[in-house]
Amino acid sequence: MSISTIVQLNEKELLDLICKEYKLNRSKAFININYVEDDPWNGGSWTVQVQAPQEPAKSISQVPINLTIQLDEY
Repeated sequence: MSISTIVQLNEKELLDLICKEYKLNRSKAFININYVEDDPWNGGSWTVQVQAPQEPAKSISQVPINLTIQLDEY
């Protein structure tokens, strides 16, 4: 399988995209990105966590978002 498109985002761009998609309050959002390696012989994955109040900003409910990205080595 070949890759036809590569999208590269920095932390700010990724946070903006997730907050827009899930209607989160971007001004109070924070992001945590961790690399998770199951074992040293296989590639790991990245876990992205975003936490922020939902829109409108006066809402107090917190919505944690967990996104796991599997990267294949070529």
